[in-house]
Parts: sequence; structure tokens; C-alpha cells
Amino acid sequence: MAKEQKTYLGIDCGSVSIKFALLRGDELVGKAYLKNKGLISTVQEGLRQLPKARIDGVGVTGSGKEFVKSLVGGDYTANEIISHVVASLKEHPDVKTILDIGGEDSKLMLVRGGVLADFQMNRDCGGGTGSMIETIANRLGVKIEDVGGVCLGEQRSSGATRKVWYLLSERGSLPVKQRQTGRRYLDGSLQSTGR
Repeated sequence: MAKEQKTYLGIDCGSVSIKFALLRGDELVGKAYLKNKGLISTVQEGLRQLPKARIDGVGVTGSGKEFVKSLVGGDYTANEIISHVVASLKEHPDVKTILDIGGEDSKLMLVRGGVLADFQMNRDCGGGTGSMIETIANRLGVKIEDVGGVCLGEQRSSGATRKVWYLLSERGSLPVKQRQTGRRYLDGSLQSTGR
């Protein structure tokens, strides 16, 4: 008779979104991704979206990890850097670079020989973060899910145009005609942040 595999819940509680992963052994058996509309209500909704299971342990990461750990009776917290490295190495043992564009910060992790060698975070500036990218995309009428395709499918613009586009888009002063044609400059506005 085979021993039943244990089930674990992982929660990444960020400023913009909360992600849930339910694992039975190494198999992903449930997941949820929700915009953070308040920690308590969003965590409750995320748990409702997961399949019913006896959970053997809960790990929490992200900016709200301590509160959410208390809220759900979590067993373990880890910072996002360690969480990214461990998960990335599991799926891609030869990984060398990990980039997380979060809602309020971005993280660059360098891995050498399966060990975190260095990392950098931008905490002082929102440029290059998910919130900034989503704000610009919304102003251009582009769904956040489509940003990658737009950026890959269009020609890059000149550095000067990118900077002007970025400043105009942030100030909300783009004429309607420029907003309609601005999709091709979306990649430039992302790159002009220097991230």
C-alpha cells in the first residue's frame, strides 16, 4: 500500500496580488491568482477557489507574509528572494538569472552553481514595477496580459521618443491620437525606466 503524499499550500502575498499554490507532493493540484483587494477578503476568496484538501503545511512569502501567516495558521515564512531561488532551481537547475517584476519593487537574483550569489532590489523607485507597467498599459488601452506580445511584436522606438512617451504617459497628457498609436511605444516606455 503506497503512502499518501502530503499536501502543502504556498501563499505569495504581494501588495498588488495574492497567489496560491496547492501541492500534493510535486504535483500542482490547485492554484489561484487574485488582485489584492484587502488581505483578509482576498485570502478568504483564494482559499475558496482551491480544491478541498487536508493541508499538512502552509508556507507564506511576500510583503504581507507575517500577517497572512497568522491569518491562516501558517507554518513557515520565507523572503521572496529565497522563495524565487528555490522554486527556480527546482524547475530549472541551470538557472543563472532570475528577475521578479513585482507590484512595488523589482528583484534581480544571480545564481552560480545552484547557490544565490548576489541580488539587487529597487525599493526607492516605482519605475519598472508591475504597477507602473499596468498603469501605462491601461492608459494605452492594452490589457496587461497582452503587454509582452505588444512589446515583442512592435518595432522599438528611439531613446528620445521612449523618454518623451514615458513622461507623457505618466502625466496623462497624451492626445487621443497618440494614445491610439502608442501601443508601438509601449516597449520603449518600459525600457526608458532603465530596468
